[in-house]
Amino acid sequence: MTTIPAPPTPSRGLPATPPQGRRRDHLLVCAESLALVALVLVGARGAFVNVMTGDHTEAVITMAVIGTACLLAQISFARRSSLGGLVGGVAALATSLPQLMATSPRQLPEWWLTTISVDHSLYVGALLLGGSLGMRQARRAGRAEARTARQLAAQDRQMGRQPAAPPSRRRSHLLSGVLTLAAAGAVVLLLRQDGPLATGYGYVLVCALILLLAAAGTARSTLGARVTGTVLILAGLPSLLWGSLLPSGPAAPLLPQDPTGTTLVLMGILLSTLGWGAHAARRQGRTAQAAALHAREA
Repeated sequence: MTTIPAPPTPSRGLPATPPQGRRRDHLLVCAESLALVALVLVGARGAFVNVMTGDHTEAVITMAVIGTACLLAQISFARRSSLGGLVGGVAALATSLPQLMATSPRQLPEWWLTTISVDHSLYVGALLLGGSLGMRQARRAGRAEARTARQLAAQDRQMGRQPAAPPSRRRSHLLSGVLTLAAAGAVVLLLRQDGPLATGYGYVLVCALILLLAAAGTARSTLGARVTGTVLILAGLPSLLWGSLLPSGPAAPLLPQDPTGTTLVLMGILLSTLGWGAHAARRQGRTAQAAALHAREA
């Protein structure tokens, strides 16, 4: 009678189990990100057309659907893999290449020009790429926080030793808020399309780079992204609701001349949902690392 050998065991006698593969999670978030990019780009362009034609209700509903989809996608990326943001960002940027490389709009099909906006493609791609980097670093930071908390707890249990205070994140929150608000202000000013950057897509590329850096800043703190995203949504919502509200009064030089508010609302939705996604990733990394440390000590 043949005997089946027992699985190898570590030094503490627990059966060794191979690490769980993440291929399924990677494939799932890639499919989610591609669907999200298609929905955001087509929906944002449709909302712009709806506002211009006077259908404000449908435009608001479309942007609400986009916001819900972005939030659900970012939570899924936080739980499964930040690869989704990377794939979605690359896909969004790839959709802008035909218009950027074309020397004349006549070289592109009419349906492409009426469906995809190069501005939206660059903004969405930059935000998703920056958010992917920020989410990855936020998850790592959550793991480091769990290890630090375990070390502080061990010091607290030692007799005659004063435990160190947990590190404060107040400075990171304040710095994130200031830098993200400044980045959003710079983008709003550039959206006026004044000056030498208005030639071609120069101002759009500069805005996309600023948004990428702002989204990547969610690695240190997500407060700035969540607050700034909400401010952008509120700034563009009146134009989205009523339309054709060009800036007037003393604040006119500081606001973009966008009669629909679609661009501001779209950037606000993406930035705020990226902040919530990075926040969930930090918490997930902290929880997973704490559970792993607890299992190792058990």
